Amino acid sequence: MTYFALAYLSVIVEMHLVNKYCLELLALYN
Repeated sequence: MTYFALAYLSVIVEMHLVNKYCLELLALYN
């Protein structure tokens, strides 16, 4: 695995966590 592949994967995981967090916040406020 190259450095670029690792960086790409970490970005995807980060985006996924951020989306999950945003959805939980929305659920709290609705």
